[in-house]
Amino acid sequence: MQEEYESAVINKRWDTKRECYVNRNGHPVVSKEDIIFDDVLLRMKKNVDEMVNDLKKVAEDAKVEAVKVEDVKIDEEDTVEERVVKKKLLQKNNKLKKLRNC
Repeated sequence: MQEEYESAVINKRWDTKRECYVNRNGHPVVSKEDIIFDDVLLRMKKNVDEMVNDLKKVAEDAKVEAVKVEDVKIDEEDTVEERVVKKKLLQKNNKLKKLRNC
């Protein structure tokens, strides 16, 4: 173990601030014996749960947005129908006026 440590220090693979071995990119490296797999799995599960919750929020926001867009479309359709009805009423009123004037 001492030999590995000395080799790591010479090759600049030992980070004194974090007191751990690092790879070529400077990322911490942990030996397989030191890994506690239950903790790793627990963290992974927490991350997955967080991602699922985030996806649910995004899906819910998308549904709300779709409902809003649908409401706007319905409102637009209502205003278009109202315009059509008003035009028809105006046309009928104009025809009635013309008939009265004759």
